[in-house]
Amino acid sequence: MTDKTLQITGEVINRYVRQGIQNLRIEAWDNDLIHDQPIAEATTDAEGKFQIPLDINQLVTIFGKRPPVLFFKVYRDNELLASTENSVVWSIKNSRQEIVIEIEDPSLATQAATTESGYRIIGRVIDRPSRQGVTGLRVEAWDDGLGTDDFLGQATSDEEGRFIIAFTEADFNRRLLGSLAFPSFARLFEDRQPDLYFKVYDSETLLLSTEDSVRVNLSASDMDVTLEIDAPPEKVAPPESATTEALTAEPGLPPEWLTDIKPISSAQEPLVITPPEEIELPNGVELIPVEQLPEPVAAPTLVTRNINGQLHHQRTRQPLTGFTIYATELTAAPVSTDAQGHFTFSYSVPEAEADQEHLIQLTIANSDGQAVHQLEMTLLAADEPLTIAVPLPLPPTTPDTTVDELAAHLQLELPDTLRRQLAEQNITTLANLLQARHHTTGGEVAIAANGHIPLLQRLEAHANLSILPTDAETDTVLISQGYDSITSIVQTPRETFIAATAGQIGTEQAGQIHQVAQAQTAFLNNIITGLRVSAANNPTTAQDCPDCQTAVSPLAYLADLLDYGLKHIRHHGTSINLDFLQNNFHQLFGDLPTDCETVDRQVRQIRLVIEVLRSYLRAHPPATSDVLITAEQRYRETAYRTLLTKIATSYEAVQEARLASEEERQALANALGITPDHLGDLLLRSPSNRTNTGLTEQNLERIFGLADTTRDPLSEGATLGPDQGKIERWDLDGVAWRQNTDSNGRVYGQIEDGRLKLYQDPDRTDLVAEGPAIANQDNVISLINNSGLSARINLKSNDNGLFELVAVPEYLSWRLERLHQLWTALDWPPEDPFVTDTGHPIVDPDRVGLIDLFGKDAPPGSAPQVVLRNRRSLPGLQALYTFHEGSGDIVNDTSRVSDVPLNLVIADPATVQWETGAGLTLTAHNLLSTLEPVARIINTCQESQAVTLELWIKPAMLGQSGPTRLMALSDTPDHSNVMLGQGLWGRQPTNLYYARQHTTSTNFSDLAWPLPPQDSIEVELTHLVYTCTPPTQDSNGNPVPGRMTLYVNGAERTSVEFKGDFSHWDDSLHLVLANERTGTRPWLGTFYLAAVYSQALSPNEIKRNYLADCYSAGECARGVALWQARRPWLERWQRGETGFHLTQVNPWLENRLPALQVKPGSHVFLPLCGKSEDLRFLGERGCRVTGIELSPVAVEQFFEEHGMTALVRNVVGMRVYESGLLRVFCGDFFRLTASMLGPVDAVFD
Repeated sequence: MTDKTLQITGEVINRYVRQGIQNLRIEAWDNDLIHDQPIAEATTDAEGKFQIPLDINQLVTIFGKRPPVLFFKVYRDNELLASTENSVVWSIKNSRQEIVIEIEDPSLATQAATTESGYRIIGRVIDRPSRQGVTGLRVEAWDDGLGTDDFLGQATSDEEGRFIIAFTEADFNRRLLGSLAFPSFARLFEDRQPDLYFKVYDSETLLLSTEDSVRVNLSASDMDVTLEIDAPPEKVAPPESATTEALTAEPGLPPEWLTDIKPISSAQEPLVITPPEEIELPNGVELIPVEQLPEPVAAPTLVTRNINGQLHHQRTRQPLTGFTIYATELTAAPVSTDAQGHFTFSYSVPEAEADQEHLIQLTIANSDGQAVHQLEMTLLAADEPLTIAVPLPLPPTTPDTTVDELAAHLQLELPDTLRRQLAEQNITTLANLLQARHHTTGGEVAIAANGHIPLLQRLEAHANLSILPTDAETDTVLISQGYDSITSIVQTPRETFIAATAGQIGTEQAGQIHQVAQAQTAFLNNIITGLRVSAANNPTTAQDCPDCQTAVSPLAYLADLLDYGLKHIRHHGTSINLDFLQNNFHQLFGDLPTDCETVDRQVRQIRLVIEVLRSYLRAHPPATSDVLITAEQRYRETAYRTLLTKIATSYEAVQEARLASEEERQALANALGITPDHLGDLLLRSPSNRTNTGLTEQNLERIFGLADTTRDPLSEGATLGPDQGKIERWDLDGVAWRQNTDSNGRVYGQIEDGRLKLYQDPDRTDLVAEGPAIANQDNVISLINNSGLSARINLKSNDNGLFELVAVPEYLSWRLERLHQLWTALDWPPEDPFVTDTGHPIVDPDRVGLIDLFGKDAPPGSAPQVVLRNRRSLPGLQALYTFHEGSGDIVNDTSRVSDVPLNLVIADPATVQWETGAGLTLTAHNLLSTLEPVARIINTCQESQAVTLELWIKPAMLGQSGPTRLMALSDTPDHSNVMLGQGLWGRQPTNLYYARQHTTSTNFSDLAWPLPPQDSIEVELTHLVYTCTPPTQDSNGNPVPGRMTLYVNGAERTSVEFKGDFSHWDDSLHLVLANERTGTRPWLGTFYLAAVYSQALSPNEIKRNYLADCYSAGECARGVALWQARRPWLERWQRGETGFHLTQVNPWLENRLPALQVKPGSHVFLPLCGKSEDLRFLGERGCRVTGIELSPVAVEQFFEEHGMTALVRNVVGMRVYESGLLRVFCGDFFRLTASMLGPVDAVFD
């Protein structure tokens, strides 16, 4: 045999970074392992490439007639990094193809990971029919974001179709948090993982989007993705047989090795020849007789098209003269622009393509023949003019005109005092003057000498017009006609402006000036609008803007609409004003309130129609008043009967109830949700009606809330009382039934000695708001005693008087009153020790508990924030921890008192256990501490000279000595401001709670409350509060000592006096829980809530907080009890004890669905759905289906068992799984709001 070798060429790359790895040993092995030694080996170079020479003689000796198939082992020194026996192999038929071996190099992976935390998507694009890689395609990764999708990165597929897209975690978070309307809301999603889909492009042609198919929720930093497409043939990598040369010419190869190798196909078109018969044709060539050749194709008929256009400077908008345009891909000669920048060129296209679009490239050259701009554009079938903005440098600017030059040109005498004052403000040119006006609050330059104002105003007018392409003489003409600014020019119709100025400057120049002014104004308006919209969609500044005040809000739309109308609408050739719009449209545009609550309030269209009609009829009364009286009576009658129907009754039923039995009256009242004594109040026309005077619109509004169209349309509701005529309009904010109104939903007003007061009770003793009483002005009434109520009231007169405001419609108040009675009877039996002497509980029975604190970083207005701000007493709150995180090493401060939360860091996360719903259990010695000192808390407490520490805890045991630290402001056991702990030290008792506080009169003041004997009490959930009230003085000026008090489960347990103050407190200390920072005072148990206040909570406030979370003394907190009730359900799903689950569609649903007339597209709601087959059944019939289920196991099993990929996102308090028409909420049913669910057509349960 001859000496001949084959070469195996290849590359070893790291799959993390797609880079070659050097100094690795590559061994080639027999894939059948008949030969048990390496065949050959090589070492990778600096780029990871290698060449393994194979001696053909040696191969024949080893393999004989068996075709050699080799795999590879990769070593670093003696460490095996990879073996390709199940993946990459070499054989004779692919011997000329480069081998690529991908390995996961741990060293490089670690290096990449420590550089920056991020994500890397490794994938491949393959052709679906051939399964070959597709090269040269752009692959983009997108995150299905919150409201808008975010672009994360892109890559181009290589020769094998492979690609890598990398992005950092910082990039992802920046895009995520930047897309939310409010930074406070963005905290909900800080832990969100990317939810990816992909787009594949060939140039600008979209070949694939996986938004509804392939999605990746990255939990690791790398992910393999395979994207299948129907690829353009030229992009598909050729198969092995098409890229391998035939080896039949290689000497020394056994014939048996070549049996499965085929020559490469030329894939050429049939050759058309007429050869002599004796010529031997090569393979792949065939003869086509001449008579079978197709007829020659006639040349196409051409048509000519003309393109007209104009070039102008992109920034100055000036026409470009003498420029040349070259059009490629068209049969068109170059053309030049004329004095106005216009050009025309002609080109020819086949007649069959005359109606098609044509993509062309234009090259634009300046007058020197230098190419300055290139662009691609689509020419439409219709010959439409083109306007092309060419980006060019700005022309050299002429020096700014100085004030002295302008004065000399206009022959103005500038007094020395004016020159000196201008110089003191650095105003020497017109540009300085214009800039100075823009930087002042009133838009005027501050000049002390009033005698100079007319002269200064003339200079300012020239400065305003200096940005126009005009000279000083032209500006003088414009100013003389009253056009002293660009705004005044733009606000004047073009025809009017030309008519006023053409006689002095000419029609053409007047038209050009107006056009330039409009262009500059439109340009600036577009920039300002763009900034406003960008700020609305990407609120990254410190000042958050509510949705109702953004540039895209209805309020902004109305303002722009009114502005446009006032500028552009003419009535008989004259401009209009706001009074014209109000008088003709009969709407109070100028008086509309702009607060968010009013902007978001919906108004019925029929109400607007009636109010407009009433306003019109006041100026245009009907010929006979009887017509209007009859129409109004018919309207009130129809409205009254409709309202009764809406509450499920009728006028006849209410009328008959007057003579009905008590049982029948009670049944009707129960159906209406009110008490029987209010049935008569619904009967507006009954002689037995005690309070109503008849069927009037005021009574309809008072009872049902239907707006009275006879009163001021901008007033919020009905006004009653002897002096109601003194009130023009009113608007209340923060209305809460029975918290700042009486049980009938009314607020009682009084005007007295120039003061306007609002009371909760008709006797006017419980003040809820107060402010000045000024006639014909908005009287802003602030809240009193934390009532939450504020108001804007316009008075016609501020004379003393009494009035009533119907803040809540009476029918709604009656229903709320009935519900309150029912809840009181259920939740507060008479024997309850926490019911007051009046029979009412200390707090309303609809108070919610700790369960409402479990939401994560809830935004304002959500359930947790409602609880925190309204349900619990939180005066002076400085820090709040609700332990709802569920995992991690951070306990978040949810108080939202400051932009910098005082989060707690868990020193050893391995020794804590997060409880279901809320709670953190410490199973071993640990520490929860702020990273930085809490100077804000300490300084605030020093100012108020008071502090409160509040805890909900469950000790692991009673005998904890130290004393252990529950909560403290300290750094060491001997250096603290205040602490709350359990147990004492040494031989002293350990079954007690203990507090210490540092004051100026003593190093520490101690306070302890012993627990009952250890053998008579069990460890239980406990509400523990420590307060310190500052020293004061009595009515005679005598000093009253401060007091430290300890409360347990809502009741005061012990109290001591102290002297001194907080001035010696150290503001460099930390807030700690469960230990000291020295680690020497550990406490074991469970935290459910911790709070710090800069005020001393009162006994009632402490009892209110306790009762808000607990049914009565000694019972568990309500929220914890709820979770304990839910836990068996969750655990049954976890253990698979679901015998109640139907594996088929509910037969009742199948049988009754036609009767429900549920059509495709209908929205069907399935509460407590589990993993019911009913979800699938309804979805297959085209319904939009929404379910809600507490157990995440059930929800995830449903999607997994049906092979469905769900998009998962977080909402407040729960997660939402979505796939196609199906949506399932996973969480507490009682957290689902109407806005989250949306309108439904049917409910199946």
